[in-house]
Amino acid sequence: MQLIACRFHRTTVTNLQISHLIHGHNLKQNSISTLWSAIELLIISLDPTQGLISILIASFAKFLSSAGESANSREHEREADATGIKLMAMACYDTKKGVEVFRRMMEGNGSQIVDIFSTHPPTQERFIFLQKKSATENAAKYPNSCQFVKQAAKQTFLKSFFDLSA
Repeated sequence: MQLIACRFHRTTVTNLQISHLIHGHNLKQNSISTLWSAIELLIISLDPTQGLISILIASFAKFLSSAGESANSREHEREADATGIKLMAMACYDTKKGVEVFRRMMEGNGSQIVDIFSTHPPTQERFIFLQKKSATENAAKYPNSCQFVKQAAKQTFLKSFFDLSA
């Protein structure tokens, strides 16, 4: 993909994904999904008619769960953005160059309107946030962490995607 051809862009995307692992977002999202599914089943099982009322209630519950999960996902993305740029800085990458991936995405996406089912914040919002953070989150702030963080990030990434023993 041409969008992430640059090493800094790949590093940005990788660090954002590692941030999701650090914060346990997948586990949290799965737990929320399971809870909503249990609520839907409970509602359906309580309907004595087992007909149209169940279908309407289950549809409404699914609508609410989707909206809630999407809002939660947007918060997870914001949290991962903040942690990801910090990881980049701690690994001594140029955070200003890394943020350019969001500028390029923004140019490709045009203007975005957030709806209740959006799982990510608008690209422009993310770009502005990361651009501001890149002014303070940079390698100079973490002079002694470069090699350690690069190695830890690499091990975390490889373990999460290639460890078949888990």
